[in-house]
Order: sequence, then structure tokens, then C-alpha cells
Amino acid sequence: MTISSQHFRQQIGLFYANSAKYRSKDIQPKKSIFLHSLSTKCTSFLLNVLSIDRDCFVLLSFFFSYIFVSFDPLLASFLGTFTPIFCINLLQFSLIQTYASMAMATRISLTILNFLDHTNLLEVCVFFYYKMLIILTHGDVHTNPGPSMFKLAHWNLNSIVAHEFSRVSILEAFMNQENLNLLAITESALKNDIPDKNIEIDGFSHIRNDLPTGDRCGGTLLYYKNDLPVINRADLQIANSIVAEIHFSRKKIFFIVSYRKPSQTPDEFDQYTKNMDELLTKIKNENPFMIIMTGDFNAKHTEWYSGDSTDKFGEEIHKLFANHNLTQTVNKPTNITSRTKHCIDLVATDQPNLILNNDIFPSLHTNCSHQINLVKLNLKCPPAPPSLPLCQGQCYLLSRLPYSN
Repeated sequence: MTISSQHFRQQIGLFYANSAKYRSKDIQPKKSIFLHSLSTKCTSFLLNVLSIDRDCFVLLSFFFSYIFVSFDPLLASFLGTFTPIFCINLLQFSLIQTYASMAMATRISLTILNFLDHTNLLEVCVFFYYKMLIILTHGDVHTNPGPSMFKLAHWNLNSIVAHEFSRVSILEAFMNQENLNLLAITESALKNDIPDKNIEIDGFSHIRNDLPTGDRCGGTLLYYKNDLPVINRADLQIANSIVAEIHFSRKKIFFIVSYRKPSQTPDEFDQYTKNMDELLTKIKNENPFMIIMTGDFNAKHTEWYSGDSTDKFGEEIHKLFANHNLTQTVNKPTNITSRTKHCIDLVATDQPNLILNNDIFPSLHTNCSHQINLVKLNLKCPPAPPSLPLCQGQCYLLSRLPYSN
């Protein structure tokens, strides 16, 4: 049912006559016209959409006009009607949200109860107690344990001095691309009169052991990241070698870079193996967590690469590794020419279980036939317990013992 504004005002004319505020001359004409238009639209909406009885609407107009102190009773009735509607909707929304939250809490509670029904709480408690006990009693827990994945590489680049140190920029690009922590260089060809600024690489420090006096080939160089705690153990150093002590939390790792000249005489080779044996013995006496040895040994053995034939140098170095429980991990050719392929650039360690990969990366320079040994370690793995089966080196030694019937 519709009602016009004029008819409605006739029914509440008494209210108009007695309303001093409404008859006030201070009311601006534009405001009165706006309120009149708004009242007309509100009246039609309330009576048609909300189906409010005419008499009830008149009473609401009288009642809410005094509450809202409005100039127009129609506007007061409009506000008074929609205010409780808004409050009711707000209450409904709150009830729906409360129900949804209670339903979610109920589902979570049922999930937990279902888990507990199928779980032995004693086993769970024992498991976490055991793990906590390991953490508290293990002597290797540290707030800054260092990187878990450790990448190192070795390359015999046949002189870093050649072509006005052009290979330094190649090394820098390779180290950044592979995100290396260590890079060992053999045959660096560095001499004492060459300043460090010629071989510096941003973000890396270096240790160098230059060419011995009178030698034309040789020299070793070790790059390491600036944030890597490395100590140069010059007290253990021998010719054409570098010994570095690296600390990860409470782990002490020895890293050895060595170059053996292929032109050594038998006496020089015997002295080399003797010096290396003494070096490894001294390192073992310091009880390190791990030993890694890499370099160009210019020796061949069929157990390293099946395409090689064992020479006397390879046999003696293989024995040296076995005597100190070192496992050689390279099994592909590392020195490749147009006519030959040999595995002479080696990586040996007493913790082969920590090596994830030992890949061969192609040479970075056309004048260099040596490939790059790229090694990835997982230093978070625990070392192998002594109760494991005998390693290859120990088996070799046992096979040499004179058994008698």
C-alpha cells in the first residue's frame, strides 16, 4: 500500500502545528526542500518494502522525532526504523562468526583426539627425550655451525702468470658461478717477486706457496672465502704444497694441496713420499674431524681409472693413501689430450661418506689439458663409526700380511 506525503502530513498536522522547531524561521529553505524530498522517499520505501502499517508509521514518527531531535518526523521515523535493523544484522553476523570459530575449534579438537587415539604417547615422549638428550650431550652443538653444503675444486691451470694473469678473471667467474668455498690451484708458477695484487679476487683470500728456487714448473695456491675460518699451517708445509686448517664450529678439517713434478728422480720421489707420510702422521696426531687431500700427483693406478696402467708412482701413492686410511674418489680421466687420457688429478679423504659428488668439470682454458675436480661435501653428516667394515686401504694392508697355515 502506498501513501503520498501530502496525505501523510494531513494526518499528523497536529504535530506540525505544535512543533515550534519545525516552524522555526531559522530553517534554511534549501534544507527544508531536501528534508521534504528525503521524507517522501523514505516513506514510500518503509511502507512498500517493509510493509509497515500507516498508523504504526505515524506513531513511530511521533516517537522517534523526540529521540533524534529531528526537524522532520518522517526522517526521524526512517532513522528509528533502520537503526534496529542494522543492529539485528550485526548481531546475526556476530553469531555466524562465532559459530564458524566454534566449528573450526571442534574440528581441530577432533583431529587431535583422533591422533592421540592412534599414537603411543610414551613412545612419542621417549623419542623427543632421546633427541633432546643427544643435543644436550653432544659436544658439537654450536649457534653458528657454518655451511652444511661445502663446495671445493682443484685445477692445474698451467701457470696463473701466463698471458698477463688473464686466467685470474676466469677463476673469479668460475668461483662465483659454482659458489665455491675453496679453490686449489697447482702449477701456479708464482714467484716470490710477484705481488699479491696481481692474483686477488673479490670476496676471497688466498694462501700461496711459490715456486722453489731454480724450478720452472710447480707452485700451489689456495683461494678461500673471506668468511671461512682458515689457518695457514706453514709449520706443516712442504715443497709444492699447502696445508690449511679449517674450523666449522668444533670440527677441525685439514685441507692439503700438493703438486708432484713428473720429472722427479727416484730419490726425489722417495723423499716426497716420506715427507707426505710424515705430514699425514702429524695431522692424524691432532685428531681432526676430516682430512682432504687434492692436487696433481702425476701418478696412475688402475683402481683410480680403469683406462690407466699402474706405474711405480701410482703404486707408492696408493700405498700412502692406504696407510693413512684415505680413499681416492676420482674415477674419470682428468688430463685429456688428443692422444691420451689419464687420471692424475686426485681427491683423497678419510671421510668418503661425506662426499656427495666428485664431478669432472671441463678445462676453462684451451691451452690447459687438465680438467677440474669439483667436489661437494655435506659436513652435517656424522663421520663413519669405527665399527663399519674395513675400508679399501685396510683391506689392502691385510692382504699384504704373511699368513701362515
